[in-house]
Amino acid sequence: MGFLQPEAEGSPTPVPETDTFERSVTSRPTISSRYINISIKGGLKSRKTPKYRSVSESDLSKINRYGREVQGK
Repeated sequence: MGFLQPEAEGSPTPVPETDTFERSVTSRPTISSRYINISIKGGLKSRKTPKYRSVSESDLSKINRYGREVQGK
């Protein structure tokens, strides 16, 4: 005949998911090796409307210049 063990064997009591998630995020922070770089392939294209204008090369340069600051925060 079989017998009952005083305490169950196997995995320990489950840990709440929030504790596990917070621990994994803080112990291994994500560091991006590349910064954002926006480009337009095939030339600049846009439909002209009274409220909007086409994106210019200057606009793209400004966006990419601040890519490190935008992505790093």
